[in-house]
Amino acid sequence: MNPANHEEDSSITLSRLINEKSSIDMSTKCIRAKIEDLSSLKHTEAMEQLLVLQETLQSHVMVLKHELQGCGDSDPHWAERVREETMTQKATAQAWTNNIEILTSWLCKIFGQDQQRMERFQRECYGAEYEEGNGLREL
Repeated sequence: MNPANHEEDSSITLSRLINEKSSIDMSTKCIRAKIEDLSSLKHTEAMEQLLVLQETLQSHVMVLKHELQGCGDSDPHWAERVREETMTQKATAQAWTNNIEILTSWLCKIFGQDQQRMERFQRECYGAEYEEGNGLREL
């Protein structure tokens, strides 16, 4: 092999490698720019979502403030209304409790001494409100 040819081949290879490196550098710059644009876009979308969430929360706070103004000191009749509602709800609960007790005694007469059958029936009717051995859970 002729040293002149070898030098020429090396020069051509070096030139080709330099061109490829330049091309790779340009591609890298383009990719980094695209990544930065996407990152910026994601940041913008996240900010928009946060702003929407902030608006939603602010409107919820306003509703709660309005409800709070209707309570306590600003409304002298508030406590009386709460007492009346509580009494009505207690009376309704007592009526349901009485109905359940009446039905339970009626079922005891039907099932007689078959306690297991009675407990199975209560478990099925009461669902999550059933307590083993106690029947209907105290609310």
